[in-house]
Amino acid sequence: MEIFRHFSVNPERLQKERRNLLVRIIVPETEEARDKIIKATNSQTPIPKSSLRVTDPIHRQIEDYLKTRDLYYDRRKNYYKNEGKKPKDIISVSFLAQCLMSVLMQRPDSARARPSTLLEGNSAYKKLYHKNNDLVTYYLLAYGGRKAEISLKEKGFSPSLVTNLKFYVVYAVFVLATETLYPTNKKIFDLDIEDLSDDLITQCIELTRGIFDRLGATDKVAKGSEFLEKLKSELEIIIDANSNLEGCHKSG
Repeated sequence: MEIFRHFSVNPERLQKERRNLLVRIIVPETEEARDKIIKATNSQTPIPKSSLRVTDPIHRQIEDYLKTRDLYYDRRKNYYKNEGKKPKDIISVSFLAQCLMSVLMQRPDSARARPSTLLEGNSAYKKLYHKNNDLVTYYLLAYGGRKAEISLKEKGFSPSLVTNLKFYVVYAVFVLATETLYPTNKKIFDLDIEDLSDDLITQCIELTRGIFDRLGATDKVAKGSEFLEKLKSELEIIIDANSNLEGCHKSG
């Protein structure tokens, strides 16, 4: 890439320059071996810890599973973009991590405020990428997160508003779908795609937008704790109302 970039910027040097370049070519037999080589060779230079996390086996498993469902986990940055996949079908490592943080740890505020640190802290990382988390959970969170993001954009919201709201919307969607303020791997695993309906997403967008506006609709609000507290209170009221309504139907 550096050689290509050099001669793209300086095409007149292409015929004149004569240099020798030492190249080591390694052909790994498996993806696992490839990831081990990446981790080992990159240890010589400062590489963000989050970038090396994606060589862990769980991320390969997520990539393989999502691919069978027409979503492409961009474990190797821009790999699927270069393969010609549609942007809406590509799930970045950071986006999935933010969806996981928002729902499984009930922290959309942290997902919004500190997206670059989610894969760096050992404690949060182990909770988000636990060996007991089912691959279906990762898929549903990726699917629901992307669907919520697309819905926000289709409604004409500004890029900054989409950024401030999307992870709160994702949290709200899975709270109402699982009927608990604390969605777990098991609760999410039991969901179907149909449970993440357009109507539910629209309801959650309207709910979060209303609270956000009342609190001042600023970046500071999206990164603070009050927004989440208000949202949880509203969601709890909706869950209780739905539960009472279901009880009335059964008794009737």
